[in-house]
Amino acid sequence: AGRLAVIDGLRVPSRGSGKVVPPAAVFLLPEEIVFDVSYRRGADRWVQEITVLVGKRDDVTAWKILHDFIAGAGPRSVKQALDSTPVNPYTSCDTVVVDRVITGSATVSNVDYVGATFSANVMGPGAP
Repeated sequence: AGRLAVIDGLRVPSRGSGKVVPPAAVFLLPEEIVFDVSYRRGADRWVQEITVLVGKRDDVTAWKILHDFIAGAGPRSVKQALDSTPVNPYTSCDTVVVDRVITGSATVSNVDYVGATFSANVMGPGAP
């Protein structure tokens, strides 16, 4: 969450806050965690989904705002902020790679928003 908080104009509400004020990034619980992908407890793998909501569905500027967040690179790119690189390493896991984004709309508290859901492949050390 901290990596997205540095993107200008993108809010990252605390988990369970129940309140979303766009533009905002919401981390979803992984649907599946694959244990023991290497050497017994050497590594676990999961897909972390992050939904970015930018504005109400009828807001014509929402798609323009979304464009910067879904770009593959740039100061407001979610992918660039989340991907692990030698200059952007993680301490909580080994690798994070955002490999896809699906754009569309999402409904939160009965309000339809323009948004995108990013999928980040995460691999980290398995717990003993």
